[in-house]
Parts: sequence; structure tokens; C-alpha cells
Amino acid sequence: MKSKPGEVCGVPMPEKFRESSLWAIPDQMLASAGNFATTLVLSRYLTPAEFGVYALVNSIVLVANGFHANLIVSPLMVLGGSERENGRRAYPGAALQLCSLLLPFWLAGLALSSAYLHCMVTGWYAFLAVVAWQYQETVRRSLFSVGSHHSALWGDLVSYPGQALAIWALMRTGHVSLNAAFGAMAVTSLLAAVLQGRQSRLRLTGRKECFVIGRDFWRIAKWLLLSSIAGFASAPLLPWLLNWARGRSEVGAFQAVYGVMNLCNPLVLSIPAIVIPAVAARKRQGGSTVWRYTLLFESVMAPLLMAMLIWPRVVLAAMYGSGSPYCAEALALRIGTVACVLAVPLSVIQCVFTGEEKMRNNAAVQTLGSLVSVLLAPLLISQWGVTGTILAETVNRAMKTTLGAVFLGWGHDREREEESGWAGLQPS
Repeated sequence: MKSKPGEVCGVPMPEKFRESSLWAIPDQMLASAGNFATTLVLSRYLTPAEFGVYALVNSIVLVANGFHANLIVSPLMVLGGSERENGRRAYPGAALQLCSLLLPFWLAGLALSSAYLHCMVTGWYAFLAVVAWQYQETVRRSLFSVGSHHSALWGDLVSYPGQALAIWALMRTGHVSLNAAFGAMAVTSLLAAVLQGRQSRLRLTGRKECFVIGRDFWRIAKWLLLSSIAGFASAPLLPWLLNWARGRSEVGAFQAVYGVMNLCNPLVLSIPAIVIPAVAARKRQGGSTVWRYTLLFESVMAPLLMAMLIWPRVVLAAMYGSGSPYCAEALALRIGTVACVLAVPLSVIQCVFTGEEKMRNNAAVQTLGSLVSVLLAPLLISQWGVTGTILAETVNRAMKTTLGAVFLGWGHDREREEESGWAGLQPS
């Protein structure tokens, strides 16, 4: 798996990205460590039912952030690098303005869900956290798009470990509430957004220029929108199905298992920052490249995955305490390990499609894979609770990975065709 000079995992990369790609994983490790620490603090201080409410509200937050990633961040990552040489930074400012157009939808979703859960004030704090986080993520990714991963570290230090530290301090001083937690998330994300905005030389664009950039974004994002809708119909829906079937305490247990699975996030979430720019630089990648990336990331994750598979109860006890009720979910964590393994090839394949601007392939993979999960999830969850919920997520990822591999091989065995709708779900 050795790479030649100027290559990452066997893929030629621009010099700027060769220098900066080494920073992508440490930066994502910092971000994921902060998120993990936040979840751990909340799981320790909140009751299982309160932790379940957090999981349900946070699932809506994740939906909002998923749409933001596909509609704003992915086009920014693909197009933003074109401004690398001339020092002009119009895309990040336009991305922020376009991001603002989506905020009413997130407000409506959080208002409805928090009203159902009888925690309207929490919904408002969660909305503030979404606004601040999406602004910060936009300017953060604008730094990534021009190979400045190392510059983003300072803002991410404020936003991610900073939020965990702030929430811990609030909880320790007696402010044990979700309102305080989401408020801390909003403040730390806003501070990081200001810092990273200055680093990215952010400037707002005029209405006409913003419209032109928005049209370019839509060319890339139109198929990813369907991916976002399909994604909402799978993973974020699962805790709500579990809540209706078993109650909020079970949702809290699900979130605890998912929190352990999220230990893999530093590597999985760093994949787009490495793969998308590399693929976008060449536009064509072979299937062998995909599997080289997959083997690279899986090998780094292997020790953690083995621990989760062989000693799940020990891992749960190490995180939540030996007397925690979450230690009873050992089987769910074993199944979740399979889902973690599948997350790597699925992410790599989707990033290859994004870098090649074959977004309709991602849309097809997400839609068809989620359809299977949605059909099976109610039965699995009603029968086996937390274990069934994790199993539904594992089936979801397995279907998407299989479909993505089929589309990848199918597309690279054919000559490129002009994009013209679904074309029978054939890759472009």
C-alpha cells in the first residue's frame, strides 16, 4: 500500500493538498473527540430518560446538519478549491448566505419535535446551536477546500473540546439541563466561526454573484438533496421509532451504544476531506483506488473494532461505569461493530461519486438502501428494542455499501455518458 511521492494512498494530489492532507485526520480526531466527550458528559449527568430526550432532539439537529452538508458543504468542497491560487474567497461568503436560507426549515423541524416532547425551550436552544454550528462548519470547510486544514485546528479546539469542557463545567456547578448543554454548543460554535471566518478571509457577496454561485451549488447538490431526504428516512428516524415502541429510556440506551460506535468517527469523518479533493483533481478513479482507501482506514480502526467485537461489555463499562444500565447492551454493540466496519467503504464510495460529480449515484444509493431499512426497521425495533435498532442501521449501511460498489463497478466499466436524468439508475 506504499504511495509514490506526490500521492496519497496511491492517488496523485495537488501539492497543497499533499501537504495538508496529513492534518485532516488530526483535525477530525479533535472534532470527534469533542463530540464524544460531550455525549459522555451528558450520559453521566442525565437520567436515561433525559438522555433519550437529548438523542431525539439531536436526531433533528443531525438531519439539519446532513442537509447542510449535502447542499452547502459538498459543493463548497468541490468548487472552493478553484479559488486557491488567486486569493479570492467568494464561495465561503456565498455559502454562508445560502446557508441562511435553510434556517427556517430547521426552526420548524425543531419546534415541532420539541413541542411533541414537551420541551419547547430546549428546541429554541437547539436551534441556536444549529445556526452557530452550520455557520462554523461552512467557514471550516472553506479552509479545507483550499488545503488549510492546519488553520482550522484553532477554531475546532474552541468549538469541540471547548463545548465539552463548558458543558462539564455547567453540569458540575449544578446546571444539569439540556438547555445549558445546547446553549454551550451555540456559544462555542459561534466563537469558532468568528475565528475561522477571519482565517478564511471571509467576505459576503452581492445578490447577483450569490445567485450565480447558488446555481453552481445546485448543479452539484440537486442529487444530494435526494440523498438527504433518503438519509432522514433511515438513521435519524430510528430513535423516534424506538421511542414510540419502547420509550425514552430505551432511546437513551441506544444513544449510549451509538456513542461507542462514534469512536470510529475521527477516521470515518476525515474521509471526505482527503478523498473528495483527490478525486476532484483527477475526476476519474478506478475501483482499486477505493479499496486502497478502505483498507487504509480499516487497518487504523482495527484495534478499536476488535475490542468492541470481543469485549463489548468491558468497553461499555469503561465508558459509562460498571454499574451503568447501558452495560446490558453488549449484543447491540457487537452488531454495531459491523456497522462501523461498513461505514468506511460506504463513505469512500460516496466521496468518489461526489468528487467525480456523479451525485445522482449517491442519491440512488441512499434512496434504495434506506428504503430497505425503513421497511425492516419497525419490525426489528418492535421485536428487539435497542438491539433491533442497531441491527436496522447495520442493514441500512450494508445495502448502501453493496449498491455503491455495484454502481462504482458499473460506471467505471462504461464510457462516460451525458447526464440526463436517472437513465435507469445507470451511473453517468
